[in-house]
Amino acid sequence: MIAMAKRVEVDAWAKRGSGRTSDAGTPVIIDALPESGDSRYQFKIEMWRNDRNDTFAILLKGKIEGRPWEGLSRYEIQNLDHENDDRCCTPGLIEAGYFHRHIYSEKSYEHLDRWDGCAEILDVPVSGSFEQQLIRLRGRFVLDMNIKFSDSDTVNGLFGKDL
Repeated sequence: MIAMAKRVEVDAWAKRGSGRTSDAGTPVIIDALPESGDSRYQFKIEMWRNDRNDTFAILLKGKIEGRPWEGLSRYEIQNLDHENDDRCCTPGLIEAGYFHRHIYSEKSYEHLDRWDGCAEILDVPVSGSFEQQLIRLRGRFVLDMNIKFSDSDTVNGLFGKDL
C-alpha cells in the first residue's frame, strides 16, 4: 500500500478534519485515494505540529475495504532521543533533532505488538530554521509515499507553501 500511487483530491484542504487532541496537539487530517481509482483502498494523511517543543510528525494511514485503519508510515522530528529495540531494528539510538521515519513492520508487530516500533534516520539535512527543516521533511514524505495533489490550496494549507 505504501508504494501505491495516491492522489489528494481537489478541495481536500477545505474538507479537512481534525483528530483527537493530545499532548502533541490536534492533527490536521486529509483524505487520499489510490490514483488507480480502486475503491477498496483508502488513505489518510495526518499532520501533527507542536511549536512549544519544536516537534512535528506526518503520518500515512491506510485501509483495505472491510478492515480497520492501520498506520503505514510516520515521518518526524523530535526533541528527545529515540531508542529502537535492537530485537527488530537498527540503529539503536536516534538522537534528538534528527529526521527519522517509522515504516510499517511485521518485525515490530512480532516483538513489540505495534507497527511503528522501529525508526530509521532519514538522509535529510537538518540545517536551517525549523520551517526550512519541515519543508524538506514534508517534501521527502510526499515523494517517498507517492502522493500527488490536485490543487495548490491543499498543498498550501497542509504544508504552508508549494512543494
